[in-house]
Amino acid sequence: MMGFGQQDGGKSRRISHCKTYTYRYNEVCMITMTTQAQKQKQTVFAVVETGGKQYFVQEGSELRVEKLAKPSEAAVFSKVLLWSDGKNTRVGTPYLDDVKVGAERLGEGRGKKVLIIRFHSKTRYRKKKGHRQSYTKIRVSSIANGKISTKTSA
Repeated sequence: MMGFGQQDGGKSRRISHCKTYTYRYNEVCMITMTTQAQKQKQTVFAVVETGGKQYFVQEGSELRVEKLAKPSEAAVFSKVLLWSDGKNTRVGTPYLDDVKVGAERLGEGRGKKVLIIRFHSKTRYRKKKGHRQSYTKIRVSSIANGKISTKTSA
């Protein structure tokens, strides 16, 4: 069986797009191949804070967030901690004022039941309680950076 860099009957050859490092006294070659489509694709992403949690979002991504109070069709998140378009990255202190993330509401629901059990030994004390957390399912429709706006077409 031939490994990395061992083509032609065991003769070691260097590959031009190969990162070489030593692992346990063996030379290992990590081949990083990127297609033309990956080079041209610029992924815009952001880190948004809502409901006391932080979420990594990209355009078109679907995620569950804490239940949103307003029952409207669209939601706009203004607490953006980080924004990147593949070339430029901006980090807020703590938030970026001119970046907004737009999302459409897909539905609401409740998560799986979590059981809370309290037990004291030797005293016949047992309490059992359940909890289901409410959530809102959203799909990110746009990530707008000041004058630059990027939208996905569905």
